[in-house]
Amino acid sequence: MNLHRAAGLVTRTIQGVAVALVVLSFSISAGAQTNTGRILGDVSDSSGALVAGAKVTITDVQRGTKRSLVTSQAGEYVAPDLLPGIYAVRVEAPTFKATERTNIQIEVASDAQVDFVLETGAATETVTVTMQVPLINTTSSSLGGTLGNKEINDLPLNGRNYENLLQLRPGIVRYPGGGFSTTSTNGLRAEDNAYIIDGLFNSEPFSGQSIINGAGIAGDSATILPVDAIQEFNLIENPPAEYGWKPGAMVNVALKSGTNTLHGTAYAFGRNTPLDARNYFNPISGGEKNPRSLEQFGGTVGGPILKDKLFYFGGYERQTYQVASISQLNTPVTVSLNGDPKNSVVDAIAGVEAAGIVPSTPSLTIGGCTVGPPIVCNGTGFPTNNGTSAAGAEFINYGLPNDVTTDNAVAKADYQINQRHSVSGLFFFGNNNGTVSDANELQTAWLTQIHTRAEVVGASWTFIINPRWLNEARFGYNTVYQPTFTNDRNKPASAYGLNTGVTNPLYFGLPRINISDFFPALNELGGFNWPKIQGPDRRFQFIDHVSYTVGKHAYKFGGEIHRDSFSGGAYAGAADASSSASAPTPSPAPRRWRTSSPVCPHPAACLPAIPPDRFTTGDSPASVRTTGGSPRTSPSTSAYATN
Repeated sequence: MNLHRAAGLVTRTIQGVAVALVVLSFSISAGAQTNTGRILGDVSDSSGALVAGAKVTITDVQRGTKRSLVTSQAGEYVAPDLLPGIYAVRVEAPTFKATERTNIQIEVASDAQVDFVLETGAATETVTVTMQVPLINTTSSSLGGTLGNKEINDLPLNGRNYENLLQLRPGIVRYPGGGFSTTSTNGLRAEDNAYIIDGLFNSEPFSGQSIINGAGIAGDSATILPVDAIQEFNLIENPPAEYGWKPGAMVNVALKSGTNTLHGTAYAFGRNTPLDARNYFNPISGGEKNPRSLEQFGGTVGGPILKDKLFYFGGYERQTYQVASISQLNTPVTVSLNGDPKNSVVDAIAGVEAAGIVPSTPSLTIGGCTVGPPIVCNGTGFPTNNGTSAAGAEFINYGLPNDVTTDNAVAKADYQINQRHSVSGLFFFGNNNGTVSDANELQTAWLTQIHTRAEVVGASWTFIINPRWLNEARFGYNTVYQPTFTNDRNKPASAYGLNTGVTNPLYFGLPRINISDFFPALNELGGFNWPKIQGPDRRFQFIDHVSYTVGKHAYKFGGEIHRDSFSGGAYAGAADASSSASAPTPSPAPRRWRTSSPVCPHPAACLPAIPPDRFTTGDSPASVRTTGGSPRTSPSTSAYATN
């Protein structure tokens, strides 16, 4: 198999620019790609006549911030870019009583239609109306729904990954266990979904998956956004134009912000081996119970720095788990079966010796055997199998531990400079490390080392130019780095007695070895077909939205610019190597070997009798497949307009 490497390739794509301006009624869809919502409505008197020039004051109850505006000539008002939370709206006009509506819930990327009918009377009198939650959303044609922090915390959520709740919405399927590429919307591929965190596009450019709560090589989520830091999240199907990046669902997450009161949470969840049932393949007769533990703990805190002005919020969560993935494997017996070289390593070695062939030292070292006499296999190569299983002599109940730890932190600050200017910033950091069994590895030395590091930085500025014009600008940067290696990555093949000719440390470790007709291909000696090095992948993004209200119409238009870059590759492949000098020369320097020989009576014992000159020297295996390459960059733009 030839080496294919993408190097020095620069691609530049323009995903598309679409501008549409349609004159519709005032009842329009929610704002742009954002975590904020809107309050809109009309003001009239008891006869139904619209009231122009009425003063409308919108108050964020939790933070004490206010926004003032006046109704248009058509008696309409709209207040965009409001953080999710509880609001009160007060309307005042000459010769009318002041009217106030309270308990108005603003959800992420949604509208609240709040209309007022003013009563004639003194302006010093106030009529207070408690806002009721409408049964039908009359301002948007998008499908989906919102889950708030209470629902997220109250619903059963193993692992505290909010993405596992997406399947509660119609059309969403999340395959059991979660992990990479497991969430489908209406039959589309997983990378067709888009993830937005506080208004920032959160999908990484290499695989299209989420960065925060992105999947790792093993387990459910490599990094975790603490659910106690989520104000709410909204899943949108049939999204409007401003969500034009992906054809699937838009998952829009709003983070909590600090308020005028100090608040926080602390939590700890545990699951330990003594309280767990035994695995089916780990009976009492098989010895001690295999470990299965999960520890997950953290906390959040938020409050004011300057009352009604400056607020902070932060959260931290750590997850660590150990799970032994025990199952029934088909492996050679490591004791004698009274002359059965097909199923016994010991009998195979004896058969080779009887044929006058001396087993090579590398063969014995890798297999974990000595010729003695007596011939002994100690389980350091082929796992110990005494041939006593009721399922058959070649079967054993076997598994190696998976140990993973992930640390995650999120911080956010909001500053209301005045009624016209407000800014906010966020930072997320996730770090995952572990050693896992992802392909039926037979020894801990060949397990897979996993690592994921994700960082997200964002900033936003909202500028109310005047009661008609509002501008929202956002900047974001995110990066993810995910290398994967075998546990013996620092040990060259020569340490096992093999001359593969590989000198590049990136490809060190025992090549993956399969002995044809001796045991199944999935249960091979050596580590999996790693390394895989993804990243650092980076995305810079700038987003700007402008809202304009005139008469009975509200217009919104804007655009986005993304600059994406990724660097990485997945290295895998196979080659055949024969122990016969007359066999064809294999592809040089394979990462995985498969032996089959008509000459050697028992291939299990003859594997490393391969002449060194069968492998060319070089710095990289010739049986490598790569995806990715030297960093690719892809600037892209998007624009839209709605009414």
